[in-house]
Amino acid sequence: MVDDSRSVRRAVEASLQPLGFEVELAENGATALARLRAAPFDLVFLDINMPVLDGPGLLRMLRSLGITVRTVLITSGAAKPAIASSIKFGAEEYVSKPFTPQKIREVAARVLGLDLRTLPLYLPRVLLYFTDKDLASRLRDSLPEHVHLDSVALLGDAIELASKSQYDLLLVDAQVQEGADILRTDQTEAAIMAVSRDPASPPYVFAPEGAVDGVVSSRLDEAVVQDFLYQNFIRPLAFIEAGTIRAAGFKGDPTHLAAYFAQLERVLCARSAREAAVMPDVSIDLRRVPADADRLAHLIGALCMHLDILGAAPGFTISDEQRAAVGGRPEVATALLLSGPPT
Repeated sequence: MVDDSRSVRRAVEASLQPLGFEVELAENGATALARLRAAPFDLVFLDINMPVLDGPGLLRMLRSLGITVRTVLITSGAAKPAIASSIKFGAEEYVSKPFTPQKIREVAARVLGLDLRTLPLYLPRVLLYFTDKDLASRLRDSLPEHVHLDSVALLGDAIELASKSQYDLLLVDAQVQEGADILRTDQTEAAIMAVSRDPASPPYVFAPEGAVDGVVSSRLDEAVVQDFLYQNFIRPLAFIEAGTIRAAGFKGDPTHLAAYFAQLERVLCARSAREAAVMPDVSIDLRRVPADADRLAHLIGALCMHLDILGAAPGFTISDEQRAAVGGRPEVATALLLSGPPT
């Protein structure tokens, strides 16, 4: 998704992630060009008017380099000649701003030849247990539109909701943090963060202790919600694709890696348990996961142990870079032998 507007980039990302798309963001054509030359992509959403390198200029450079990635133009009152010339260079379609999530999904499916009706739509859920209604309002404004938010002020209401629905993230008042232990009983896949009222507390700290994964400040702003909470705990981290569990890649600040790996392990263990209930062999694709030797080795080892207890055999698809990083680790040696040659 290439656009100089952060809000537009986020809107397209939030529209496609629930369908299992991995979405990379670029703020101008020059950044996008470097990304597209470095790795293959299936589809580009491209704004026409941008600084540094505009949409038509990027499209011409891509075609001159032999990069024929499918492209959809994003326009806002752009002149028709610019659209027409871009289509001559191979743009498939164009979408006018403002657009709806459904419009983006329909265009992506049509251009890629996918049946939108067969794609699972994953809509994340967040539960806020906090007495300050202003926090609920600010959180709703900061979350992508497709994320469902339940907000309650009483522990009994939070427990009732948690017993009926699976959440991706629970935010619990730090003053009544003991409620997290009760909520964890039903929410084995969710991240649970305590919300601190201390005005001197940092914006967020990831430090798992008991049922709680860390602390966020009640001063929650859009950056913390979007870049830390959403990217590591709320967006879909695993999808079933052709019988294989596919792990989503890491996004954001490198200091968030511990949070990403912790939540990914929790999600993959739960998803693989469901697969193991119906299949003796569980296939897991980790190629999008960073080749962080220690964390990746721990993840593979934990999944092997988890599936062994369930009587299921794991098989991993990993990249050459990942294999080089963890291949000598004893906790993953057997798993890699079972997974066959690198893909």
